[in-house]
Amino acid sequence: MDLSRAGSVVASSTIAAAMPFVNIYLRKEKNAEYVREVSTAIHEALVARGNVPADDRFQVIHELEPDRMIAHATYGGVLRSNDLIIIQITLNAG
Repeated sequence: MDLSRAGSVVASSTIAAAMPFVNIYLRKEKNAEYVREVSTAIHEALVARGNVPADDRFQVIHELEPDRMIAHATYGGVLRSNDLIIIQITLNAG
């Protein structure tokens, strides 16, 4: 799974020994393998670009009914599909 753009967002922050808590929001119709790949890609980006230890993995995955994730399909000139994933990362220095 390519989350290279997400990695660049993490990389742009100044993080020293960050302890992340990650909320992942996606539509329910995705299979377990897809969800695992998303989870792993996010964690790998945090480890590679965010100075997060490899064993510091705390994530909550929210699988929403399609009508519970509302995002304009083209706002800001960005095309969004039903594959939209919203990632919320809370970092605590530790």
